[in-house]
Amino acid sequence: VRKEIAQALACAEEGELVIAEARLLGLADDHPEVAAVFLALGEVRVRRGHDEGAVEAYGRAVNLAKDAVDGWLGLGEALVRLRRPEPARDALRRVLAGTTESGLLGRAHAARAQLALAAGRAGESVRELRKATEACPRDRGMAAELGRALLAAGDQDGWRWLLHAAQDLVE
Repeated sequence: VRKEIAQALACAEEGELVIAEARLLGLADDHPEVAAVFLALGEVRVRRGHDEGAVEAYGRAVNLAKDAVDGWLGLGEALVRLRRPEPARDALRRVLAGTTESGLLGRAHAARAQLALAAGRAGESVRELRKATEACPRDRGMAAELGRALLAAGDQDGWRWLLHAAQDLVE
């Protein structure tokens, strides 16, 4: 099953997202108890811009494997994009409680920052983005988000973060 998942994800990397999704759906039918199939399906659906389908796939994955941090993160991020704050918060809480991996923590904090910003809580958004950039100090996208959030909150330190984010473009 792992080999078939890898082949489907390789298809997705080549831009063949429809084919990748079809392969994974076939695998899901054949192996409905394998969480990794649903994790991959969620990832492909996100890449296709189909967040509702991704929520369904990630939901199946976490139902099969409650400790699937990648599944909880994918679920939380998709729910944030769909503007479903309460279930998104719950999913992201599970990520923060379930891992010490900096990349996953950074993404979870960045998603929580989006929730806070959508709710009009700029200060909370900045705090979450600071945590995200602490977890992922080399992530230029997170640095740029923090810079924009700081400037929106009236903090001129935002310029420093935007310069940090642009550093790769200058070097």
